[in-house]
Parts: sequence; C-alpha cells; structure tokens
Amino acid sequence: MQVSSYSGSGAPAGFLLRAAAFIIDNLAISALVGIVSQFTGIALMDGVPVGMDGGEPVFFPVLTPGGFALVFVMGWLYAALLESSVLQATAGKVMLRLLVTDNNGQRISFARATARYVAKITLGQFLIVGFVTVLLSREKRALYDSAAGTRVLRGRVEAVSAD
Repeated sequence: MQVSSYSGSGAPAGFLLRAAAFIIDNLAISALVGIVSQFTGIALMDGVPVGMDGGEPVFFPVLTPGGFALVFVMGWLYAALLESSVLQATAGKVMLRLLVTDNNGQRISFARATARYVAKITLGQFLIVGFVTVLLSREKRALYDSAAGTRVLRGRVEAVSAD
C-alpha cells in the first residue's frame, strides 16, 4: 500500500519561486491549449482593426470567444486537477518543489482548487495587487490564496510504502 507523505520546510513559498512556477505553468497551459485547438478547430486569435499604416490596415490580436473559453477551461482543469491531486501541485510547482495546501497544511479538494483558480483569475490577474500581496504579507500569501483558504509552501509530497 502507498500513502503520501509531506517533506520540506513548510515555509511559505516566496514571490520569485511562485512567479517562476507561474511562468512554467503558463507555458504548459499554452502548449495544451494549442494542441486542443488544433484537434478541435477552435480558433484562438483574431485581429481587431486599430488603424492604418501606409494604406494597410493594422490589426490588434485578441482572443476569440472560443479561444477565451478554451484558455479558461484548460487553465482551470490544469490547476484544479493537479492541485487537488496527490501531487498537490501543478507541473511548475512540482519542478520548484512547492505545493498547495489548505490553511491547516492538508491537501485541498477539487472544489477548493476551483475556488482558488477563480479567485486567482479575478483577484490575481485583473487586479495585479492579488500577486503583489505575496511580497507584502508576512505569510507570503497572495490575495487569492487568502480568499480561497490556501497556502503555497516549500516542500513536496512523496509516496511512502506503508506495509
């Protein structure tokens, strides 16, 4: 029988580690979105005309409604499924030995991981202050972590044999 065991300092993860994990995760999500869009035929980008340059129209690239939905759903499933799994972390967090827990250091549920993702999208990305709070708070918690009742800690979950 296999059980999971936490190892690590339990110290809150700082801004730079979290930012690096965020970049890695966004690269992974972008790759997944690109693959899914190719198989489904969902157009990701379109251009909005914003002016003229030498008689040629200039377009500003924007996500299509289908592209926005695909990015949102893929990002949500990626984050919520992985953070609520036995890994307790997305690929970026695993690579940097970070994990997501509830306020008591326990594994979070899929529902809490979903709440964290929605809070991250609304408080973190639209209101940059959601991320800046990691720098300002003593507990190194983002605003969306406080809203969802989660923490990002240094450490990792390891399988331990319990025979």
